[in-house]
Amino acid sequence: MNQGSISQRCTHTDVIIIGAGASGLMCGIEAARRGRRVIILEKNSAPAQKVLVSGGGNCNATNSLIDPERYACTNPRFVLSALSRFDYYSMLDFMSAHRVRYTEKENGKLFCTDGATALVTALLNQCKKHSVSLFTDQPVDGISIDDDMFT
Repeated sequence: MNQGSISQRCTHTDVIIIGAGASGLMCGIEAARRGRRVIILEKNSAPAQKVLVSGGGNCNATNSLIDPERYACTNPRFVLSALSRFDYYSMLDFMSAHRVRYTEKENGKLFCTDGATALVTALLNQCKKHSVSLFTDQPVDGISIDDDMFT
């Protein structure tokens, strides 16, 4: 999307996110809404490619049966913390605010009625609105610290 000088922009940014999937885009939007200068680096030629094919192209956007007990992980407090900050209702609010229609199907799965493109468009529009810089075709091979700077 934004193909200017990445290295020049990176020196004047607060947050760099690796990956422009649904989580990376939402994280970028939220950080920018909080006043941070955000860059998202995506290895693929377009953002949110997995979102576009998930759920048979209709995107399984969220689930009404979300429960921290249903997550298997080594840090259950993290799951509880994450879900308390952005839960099922937060996603419904986002989708409704951006006119992304949805339908609930089996096991509480919510799919985009008009296809995954509707959700991806809403995410990208919010990135643009909040001046999130998105760079595609940018694989990240590693991260290091040089003179108190990440490179």
